[in-house]
Amino acid sequence: MSGWIKLHKTLKDWEWYDDHNATRLLVHLLVSVNYKDKEWKGQTIKAGTYVTSWENLAKEIGLSVKQTRVAMDKLERSKEVARYATNKWQAISLVKWDKLQCEDVEKGSQTDKQRATTKEYKEIKNKTIPSLDEFLAYALDKMPDVLQDAVKMKYESWLVNDWSINRKGKFTKIVNWKSSLANTLTYLPKDESQKVKRYEDMTDGEQIAYNMRKKELEYANKTR
Repeated sequence: MSGWIKLHKTLKDWEWYDDHNATRLLVHLLVSVNYKDKEWKGQTIKAGTYVTSWENLAKEIGLSVKQTRVAMDKLERSKEVARYATNKWQAISLVKWDKLQCEDVEKGSQTDKQRATTKEYKEIKNKTIPSLDEFLAYALDKMPDVLQDAVKMKYESWLVNDWSINRKGKFTKIVNWKSSLANTLTYLPKDESQKVKRYEDMTDGEQIAYNMRKKELEYANKTR
């Protein structure tokens, strides 16, 4: 890997600058993330994103896995990175990558279209990417019987693609994630285990429990 990065003086104002492990991890990510979009296992990993594992990351920065996790937590809480992890790998995106590395491109070399794209990208990067828990909670609120694994996979896909939707091979930045998710839910599979049974399809035990619950609700309504 060759080339260079810009290291802004604003790094000294970062709340965790005096934490050697946190600063070491942040600088390591700056020199390790993709400087342009790359393909990885059938997915496009956007510029400013790094795919790795805890073990590899810890080895690269010379810390233990525990120390690396603690340092990463500080980066996440200060909104320097957005991260999605599986049991085998994690995708780490530098939230301010575009601001720190791309905003000083000479204006004379940009077309109107390029300037508009850069502005749009900055606006989207400044928006908060929800946590997986928030993402999943919103999906279940909108569609309680949606398959949760499908929602998690959708979150992973958007995150790995730098919070973009892949529409027939063309990536579109997500501006309003709640609206985008609501539109996507209708295409996701439902959790058949959450399907409500018809009374006649219930077992004898299920019918007894249903009738008891129904009577309890009726009694509660009468005593109000």
